[in-house]
Amino acid sequence: EVRESIIDLHAFLAKFDYKKCVESPSVWGDFLRLLQDDPLYRQMSLNEALVSYQSMQRLIQTLSVDLPKVDLVHCSLAWMPSLISIIQKAKYGCPVIITEHGVALRELLLYYNGYVYDEASKIMMKVIATNIVKTLFDVADIIAPVCAANTDWELNVGVPAEKIRVIYNGIDTKRFRPMDVERKTSRPTVVFVGRIEIFKDLVSLITAIGEVKKEIPDVLCLIYGEGGDIDYCRICASAVEELDLKDNVIFMGKTKEPETAYNIGDVVAMSSVTEAFPFAAIEAMACGKPVVATDVGGTREALEGCGVLVRSRNSTELARAIVKLLKNEEYRRRLGD
Repeated sequence: EVRESIIDLHAFLAKFDYKKCVESPSVWGDFLRLLQDDPLYRQMSLNEALVSYQSMQRLIQTLSVDLPKVDLVHCSLAWMPSLISIIQKAKYGCPVIITEHGVALRELLLYYNGYVYDEASKIMMKVIATNIVKTLFDVADIIAPVCAANTDWELNVGVPAEKIRVIYNGIDTKRFRPMDVERKTSRPTVVFVGRIEIFKDLVSLITAIGEVKKEIPDVLCLIYGEGGDIDYCRICASAVEELDLKDNVIFMGKTKEPETAYNIGDVVAMSSVTEAFPFAAIEAMACGKPVVATDVGGTREALEGCGVLVRSRNSTELARAIVKLLKNEEYRRRLGD
């Protein structure tokens, strides 16, 4: 039913101007009336209704695109931009491959739980997300996640096992390798490389560094990366301030040389609440650095026993693992090797 609706909507948009379809005040009014007629969705606040409507606009904008005939469609995630693959397959019968680098459905559900506060809105967006993802999986001929852990999500929404082909992420080991780099300090150093966002849970890492400081007062944590979510960046900065870690945690900004950043550290730490097959882990490993990481997604598959795994959102466990590595040079060397 979802597939047929998407095909019908694309055909409709081919006849009418996209902007007139979604940017007209009358269409917004029709949307509000639909919500008012539903016993659940009428509970949505006006602001949450607007957020939902804007999501619909993006969906419709995607379906307004008319692509030429192709031999193959490759989708890099199972979400809105990939909806056009349904049209291509219906029109031309071309095969569809979806490579899931993360798990779109898992991250969407986490996002809605974290950022959508209205219960009716959460339900609406979860229903939409689940239906879109399941439809894309149904259309795909091959689904190629980057780790075996991702396959659980795909199997749970009904993907036949024979459709799934795991393709692990790879890196350039000529670039990411052990190097002698200049360190400006001899302090025990923990390095994080990645985006500053809620899914990386840097607050847990910062809190862990506060606990590490009790045993290793001169510990230094260098956080490399930029953040698109200014509110979460402020939360991280506040955590540093509140825990009196201004001399222990330093935000280094985005780096174009992550290989240098890894080699500066004694330990590389990852505190994510969700991951697929994390580049940061395999890049750090290629640089010969011991990794402390949360046991989420495909991280366990990446480390293969050559790192320390801790539970997510458990800053005490993370701190203990960091202390153990920083205090034991032989242990660090063995894991790094």
